Amino acid sequence: MLDLLSLSPRRIFPPGGEALYRQIALLSGLQDGTELLDVGCGRGVTLEYFVQEHGVQGSGVDEDPELVELGRDRVRYLGIGDRMQLEASPVANLPYRDEVFDVTIGELGM
Repeated sequence: MLDLLSLSPRRIFPPGGEALYRQIALLSGLQDGTELLDVGCGRGVTLEYFVQEHGVQGSGVDEDPELVELGRDRVRYLGIGDRMQLEASPVANLPYRDEVFDVTIGELGM
């Protein structure tokens, strides 16, 4: 299934989709330069949306290194590596200092 998703040229959103992300952006005041962390980011589809549509600086963490690598491949393909980074790490031990991000989301991983 992941192979089929990774072949798609379109973003395939998780449950909730774009309508949910627009609400998250509105309620959290996302704008250019907002530092956003997505915990349980998977391939980074949600984070990619916020980076592309709202100009955030995005960081994503997921425990599955294969999903993270698929996401990194897409980040390279899209040329957004200066605005979006993905890390494989246990979500119980995030690789960031406290109080670094303006907004943190955890849609699927939690």
